[in-house]
Amino acid sequence: AVQLNLLGSHDAPRVRTVLGNDLGRVRLATMIQATLPGAPCIYYGDEIGLEGGTDPDCRRAFPWDEGRWDHDLRAAVRAFLRLRATEPSLRDGPLRVAGAEGSAVAYVRGSGPSRLVVAVNAGDTATRLEIQLDDDLSTGRDIVSIELPGSEGRLRAPVAGGRATIELAAVSGAVMRVT
Repeated sequence: AVQLNLLGSHDAPRVRTVLGNDLGRVRLATMIQATLPGAPCIYYGDEIGLEGGTDPDCRRAFPWDEGRWDHDLRAAVRAFLRLRATEPSLRDGPLRVAGAEGSAVAYVRGSGPSRLVVAVNAGDTATRLEIQLDDDLSTGRDIVSIELPGSEGRLRAPVAGGRATIELAAVSGAVMRVT
């Protein structure tokens, strides 16, 4: 719970560079970082898509010219961190893996009425993912995605027998509520 979670640091190439300049993958990695236990640590510049190779290139000066920023990435990072700040289950709740298929995984954060489901597909093709929720969830409920910049879009899946199945596009993710 007290682990420091970082994707980039002054000792390693920038996350954008490591991920081949794929901003979709940077967003996805940041969403995972913000929804796992521990404290997310954003290395300066990663929130705006700063590039950089091995040391000392990873220590580039921050580009204060906002025209050089990726504003969509910045909005997504802010939204992920704002969600974490407003959802106690993302800061203090337990974590349980709820499904996995190929390059996709789903995990549940929290318990009871405050639980959230996080589903990610890091693969290059869409995938169908079955999510095993708690047995106390009966038929007639849904999991519904929270609108976040750069996320999968509006997902909704019915819960039946404590399970729900969703379709995730390639390199996408969603944070969902059980309603």
